[in-house]
Amino acid sequence: MTAVKTGQKPFVQDALVLVGNQFVVMGIGVLGGVVLARLLGAAGRGAIAAATVYPAIVLSFCEMGVRQSAAYHLGKQVYTNEQVTGAISALVLVVGLAGVLICASLLAWMDNPAITPLIVALAVLPIPFSIFTSYSSGIFLGNRRVGQFAAVSWLAAVLNLAALGGFVWLLDWGVAGALLATWISGLVVAGYAAVKTLELASLRPRFEWPVVRDLLVKGAVYAVALFVITLNYKVSIVAMERLSTVAEIGVFALGTSIAQLTWALPQAITTALFSHSATAPDEDVFSGKVQRLFRVNLLVALVLVFGLGLVAPVLVPLVYGEEFRPSIRVLWCLLPGVFCLLGLKILNMDLAGRGRPSASLWAMVPALVLNAVLAILWVPRHGALGAAAASSVGYACGGLGMAAVYCRYVGIGFPTLWRYRRSDFDFIRQRWPGFIKLRGSTP
Repeated sequence: MTAVKTGQKPFVQDALVLVGNQFVVMGIGVLGGVVLARLLGAAGRGAIAAATVYPAIVLSFCEMGVRQSAAYHLGKQVYTNEQVTGAISALVLVVGLAGVLICASLLAWMDNPAITPLIVALAVLPIPFSIFTSYSSGIFLGNRRVGQFAAVSWLAAVLNLAALGGFVWLLDWGVAGALLATWISGLVVAGYAAVKTLELASLRPRFEWPVVRDLLVKGAVYAVALFVITLNYKVSIVAMERLSTVAEIGVFALGTSIAQLTWALPQAITTALFSHSATAPDEDVFSGKVQRLFRVNLLVALVLVFGLGLVAPVLVPLVYGEEFRPSIRVLWCLLPGVFCLLGLKILNMDLAGRGRPSASLWAMVPALVLNAVLAILWVPRHGALGAAAASSVGYACGGLGMAAVYCRYVGIGFPTLWRYRRSDFDFIRQRWPGFIKLRGSTP
């Protein structure tokens, strides 16, 4: 049975599409962050971070790895589009409702005066639509429709920015307006994803047990891995919500969002990596090319990290306001760990495309424990800076651990992964601008 359609593009073209898309989304996201920082201040920014931290964690769990599992089963031609889409439609109905109920309960349990019933409702409403968009994105990746996958990202960013301008700037609805903007943009993007999915198969729910079972069994491993990775990003905010103030959360959240801009390039590339790795006829050859891409990307990321650290003292107060000047030290503290986590971003996607997402758990579970313990110890005394230091140490542990795990799984020595060769830069001579010529399957 054929799951992958004709007209697929080579890795280089898919990667370029996603890189361009990532920088557009990143630019819009930065602009949206400026709007929120200027109009809501540190306290408002912190209230949004506190209100959305549990929805983000619950959403990562409710996604259950179905996106990756769908892409894997379609890429390996185990099931047809009709079978996978029917199963996904049935899962959205059940999981979406469960996610809303669980998340609303967690937010109510927080008993934070800044989190009103209206804020709770607005924070949980986007969950079902986000779940559908995520699941359908797996169908796009499994069919190597990377352009449609990218469109989901930039459309959400554009709509969210426009809604922020209307609800927060013009109408002055504050935190509630920002959350309402997220819900409306998510609703529209889910509609777009539904239309594009209908080009491939019907959206009629079909509870075909073997398909649902295989999606969930394989997806469960992806989900646990993604959940642990997401929790690494959020555990410091969870600790701060209990041990610090919303203003400190706002300072930390801004510093984190700026530091993570350096992930824009690897995040764009990893999506193409996963799609092509899932359909690669020769996994070992493809992994060798991934290793070259990893080494080149490290050099690019090193330049970005140093550059961002240098311009931060001017950029942060100029763009976001003097109230966020403490975010500069948060950013500096985060950058070493953010750089080290590049090992997870790229190498993990190759293993995930091979159907081995559990590999990341060997690196990220110890990193999560370390991150949480350090946050509990340092946040009460040092606030946002303590949370940043805890996150940076956890990120570094996870990134270097992932590199060691990857070497074990693909059968290479740890020094070999990091050793640069002239062939790593062949793409400069052969194709400029461009990337390493990774073609895991026929173009």
